[in-house]
Amino acid sequence: MDLINLSNPGTNRPGIGSTIYVAEIPWFDTFGAFATPTTPGDELRITGDHAFESGKGFVAWETEDDVAQLMAPVTGSRSSLGLKPELDLFLPGLEPERIWASFQNKSLIVLVPAFGCNSTSYVQIGDRCNPARIMPSDGFKSGVAGGNDPRGVRLKIGSNYAFYFYEGDVTVYP
Repeated sequence: MDLINLSNPGTNRPGIGSTIYVAEIPWFDTFGAFATPTTPGDELRITGDHAFESGKGFVAWETEDDVAQLMAPVTGSRSSLGLKPELDLFLPGLEPERIWASFQNKSLIVLVPAFGCNSTSYVQIGDRCNPARIMPSDGFKSGVAGGNDPRGVRLKIGSNYAFYFYEGDVTVYP
């Protein structure tokens, strides 16, 4: 395809939404279909819905949106450039399940709201061949009495090359 004009998008507020959606790869029955490539960027758009096994779906994780950041540095050589998506986030609270979740070595697909908390457009990290994985970052912290630092777990979720825009429905479990 030829290069196209890229105009100013207008509002371009930084940040992502405070709820991300996480699902294990084995929970999927089928993966959403990609858009038919007619315009530049379509090969990155998933327009079909993901379907899950009975009783499964995405689980919601609440994050601190003033800390969470989605990055995708360029990786590879000149003839095989790609993006390596990584989500740096903070899960507030020190409950045992948060600590447990941050150390799971599971194959995942993660949906990140692309344009704030009411967004219906998501960046998808991971796919069947290049799943997202949780990478503990700074561990957990309790905060300091009288301070403003929240208690919680800091972690990163990343994948090799699997960076898409998901436009299908989000099935939440339970």
